[in-house]
Amino acid sequence: MTHHKKKSRTIDFLHEEVPEYGSPVTVLDGVRRIVARNPSVMTYHGTNTFLVEAAGGDIVIDPGPDIEAHVDAIVSATQGKVSAILVSHGHGDHVGAAKRLQEETGAPIHAASLPPVANTLTPDLPLSDGGRIGDLSVIATPGHTRDHFCFARLDDGLLFSGDHVLTWSSSIVSPTHGDMHDYMRSLELLIARDETHLLPGHGPMKVEPRAYYEGLLNLRQRREDAVLAALLKGPQTLPQLVRRIYPHQTHEKAIWAAGQNLVAHLSKLVAEGRVGEKEHQVWHLLE
Repeated sequence: MTHHKKKSRTIDFLHEEVPEYGSPVTVLDGVRRIVARNPSVMTYHGTNTFLVEAAGGDIVIDPGPDIEAHVDAIVSATQGKVSAILVSHGHGDHVGAAKRLQEETGAPIHAASLPPVANTLTPDLPLSDGGRIGDLSVIATPGHTRDHFCFARLDDGLLFSGDHVLTWSSSIVSPTHGDMHDYMRSLELLIARDETHLLPGHGPMKVEPRAYYEGLLNLRQRREDAVLAALLKGPQTLPQLVRRIYPHQTHEKAIWAAGQNLVAHLSKLVAEGRVGEKEHQVWHLLE
């Protein structure tokens, strides 16, 4: 992994008003967004489903949660003409509606053949890095989950980032489904690319996102430094690390997510031989 210079940088997260759920809105030429009504502390206003114009019918990126009204909105917006259903990763708020949408449209499902997607559905056409679906290129970006993919429309610089990069918040990297080393490497992959418009799985569009990617990578590196600094004071439990590194978090779900991120960082540091687990979820620095 290329190690970027660690420097303090404020990340400019974006915010938007609550959208009109179920209504397709044009965000760029040939791309419409429908937001699912599944708002939460983890999903912002809800999951973005993108409809991308293509020969033979729209390509649907992330059909969203299994909410009948959301599927109905997709079918109505596309008039049932869908050429492909793309799933960025296997979390239920992205993949839940895939089978229902397929039943309504007959479109094939393109998804990873790895868990967790493989635990919830069997794709008709497994995604692979560098593959093409219409005008979209498939980019493997493991980290948030091991099965995560982004999709790029190369002719006009659009990147559909799923949950790999969000614009309203940083992403959770769960040690259950994801991997922090892979996540940071996948951020570096995007930094080296030249897409000009980022369309995330939750939240509004970001223009010229490279500096934003760099800020997110810098944030992870600072978190790693904070973990190491905390362990300099002696062995630490997960609650102790969360209180020290995320003192501003008060919502129960946000505290849980912070803990997941820290365990992912600690697992990376253990794999690198820099940290040891003294006992279950008690970590210490290695000499």
